[in-house]
Amino acid sequence: MRAGISALLVHDREDRLETVKLVLETIGVTALRARTWKEVEARLCETPSPHVVLTDTVLSDGNWLDVL
Repeated sequence: MRAGISALLVHDREDRLETVKLVLETIGVTALRARTWKEVEARLCETPSPHVVLTDTVLSDGNWLDVL
């Protein structure tokens, strides 16, 4: 991952966050994706971890509280 600000977008449907992803990338923010809590967990353990997390309320294997 390149240096700079990154955001993790968490939703099980790609189309739901496509506009957010495009806006973030337009302003120079790297947009990462995760669809499940397990994917979120892996992304949060990466170095550097994402600066911002935008999450759906319900995931297939967890919810927003698990993300926090």
